[in-house]
Amino acid sequence: LEAFRTLKKKFRRYNISKKITIIDKNNYFTFIPLLHEVATGAVDPSHTTLPVRELTYKSRHKFRQAEVKNIRPEAKKVETSSGVFEYERCIVALGSVTNFFGVEGAKEYTHHVRTLREALQLKNSIIKQLESQANKIKVNIIGGGYTGVEIAAEFAQMKKDDFKKLYPETDIEINIIEASDSIMGKMNEEIQNKIRARLEKFGVNIKTQVSANKVTEEKVILSNQQELKNDVTVWSAGFRTNAKKFLKEDYLKKDRIEVNNNLQVVKDNSIYAIGDIALITPPEGGNPYPQLGEASHKEGEYVAGKITTEIRNKEIEPFSFKSKGRLMPVGEWYGVAVIPWLNDFTFTGKFAWWLRRTAYVLFLPGLIRKIRIVFEWTLHTFGFRNLTEIAVKDYKEK
Repeated sequence: LEAFRTLKKKFRRYNISKKITIIDKNNYFTFIPLLHEVATGAVDPSHTTLPVRELTYKSRHKFRQAEVKNIRPEAKKVETSSGVFEYERCIVALGSVTNFFGVEGAKEYTHHVRTLREALQLKNSIIKQLESQANKIKVNIIGGGYTGVEIAAEFAQMKKDDFKKLYPETDIEINIIEASDSIMGKMNEEIQNKIRARLEKFGVNIKTQVSANKVTEEKVILSNQQELKNDVTVWSAGFRTNAKKFLKEDYLKKDRIEVNNNLQVVKDNSIYAIGDIALITPPEGGNPYPQLGEASHKEGEYVAGKITTEIRNKEIEPFSFKSKGRLMPVGEWYGVAVIPWLNDFTFTGKFAWWLRRTAYVLFLPGLIRKIRIVFEWTLHTFGFRNLTEIAVKDYKEK
């Protein structure tokens, strides 16, 4: 998204007549960081998406809804479900998919929140369980990283503010299953303890040093042989790229597309790779940059600048990324903020929660969309979440 928006601006600024074609299996972009709020009724689904054709409207640039099947660098062609497209330069930003680590039944019997459809399915599953008049519902969340903790906190907040009032006859048990010795392993110990205390205050059960060995329609079997009833189970244990589907093995490293310091594919500099699918190492060496939305945003901006300077026969500095900070909510009015450029200064509370919301609104494309989501968040403060069941059975993302 950011690569296209920046390229479009730069082409206009420098009067470059090249045409950009966007190819995507869906005709909209999804703002993934807000999907857990869609799944818990805090945000309307339409507010997390942007129709691609709004970006190409009144321009020479085009959008084609198609699924990418193969990239042929030697021929400079992209094979899709709607035909073959030739290119001079190709930006690959195909993202990632859920990683089930080979756990039997995980793909079939758990929910995953990486697409809009999956978020709506999770929401519907919770509502169906509540409407079934069950005395007790178990919500199991596999994985205690950012996504798992955010989802657990949202469900716990719903239990406190909405479920107890609207479904007083039903008790909800929320479990986090984490294989390592603590949740939020990338945070320092003090913050881990604060987040844990916050979740436990909400009644969330946190099980560490245990993993899911098998998932069936009825239960989740853990590595310690404990069995949990599978009313609703969310898989948030990690993700992987699907780069092998599009490019040959010799273009990849650690299952990601290997790029140089200009984000060009090492084996072919007419192809650029950004986002989760790219393996990007700092110019000075060391560990690859993290697979974060903030990093992907900067990578998109950089690639647009690189292509523009290349067309204009100019030079550009190698790509580098320094995070401005990590923000995450843990329920309503409580957040965690980590500021790397202040020696990883960390703080929690209402201000951190407000900062996160402000940052996400700024990242959302379009003024109208920003106004809508702020208005919706404001209304939500004074009422219930949207707990209507939205049919998605007949809707299929390609």
